[in-house]
Amino acid sequence: MAEMGYASAVGTAQQPWEWGLATISQQEQADAYQGFLQAWYLTSWCKGLFIWDVEWFAAYGVNNTELNPLGKLAGEIIKQAWT
Repeated sequence: MAEMGYASAVGTAQQPWEWGLATISQQEQADAYQGFLQAWYLTSWCKGLFIWDVEWFAAYGVNNTELNPLGKLAGEIIKQAWT
């Protein structure tokens, strides 16, 4: 697996490539990550992936449609997958 990511916006699961989604939805981003992890990553053949646009150095917030999952519900879903 190379890379994957979802915006925190309505429609992200249907159009993960779309950068212009306007309506904020942390829940939809979290649901998309949960679905990906269950369907693809937690299989025997997928040995790793790069989560797109995680900015460890950046100040992040929850009230945006950016892909960065840190500080959002999706960040907790990702964290739970590795703990």
